Amino acid sequence: MQNLDKILKNKNLKITEQRLAVLQIISQYLKPLSIQDIFDKIDKKNLNVDKVTIYRIIDKFLEKQIVRQIDFHDNKIRYELNNDHHHHLVCKICGKIQPIHEACLSIDTDKILKDYDFSVEDHSLEFFGRCKDCLRK
Repeated sequence: MQNLDKILKNKNLKITEQRLAVLQIISQYLKPLSIQDIFDKIDKKNLNVDKVTIYRIIDKFLEKQIVRQIDFHDNKIRYELNNDHHHHLVCKICGKIQPIHEACLSIDTDKILKDYDFSVEDHSLEFFGRCKDCLRK
């Protein structure tokens, strides 16, 4: 819990039970979570955090760049910690999401600036297909 306190302190945010609860849930899972996912997991722990509060916390975390927003084009926005840059494999059959950290997928933003006169502030790269379990079926 101390590392979570540090994240909030480093971003000049007041440490509250609600913020710590949301941050703890997001940091525990390897896949991006929707607001509903976060709410359900907090609710299972019998913590008193309503959905409106979660939206406000997530908005503040986005503003402070603690989390990033992920869109898999399925009408569901998800959030994950903004602690390392990576991409995702998304199974179109079962919905399994797997992060990938391959160096071969790195983007040379300096080259893009030079070749296209375009400054990249953020990017997203997701691969959609079938996971190994769905391939076997």
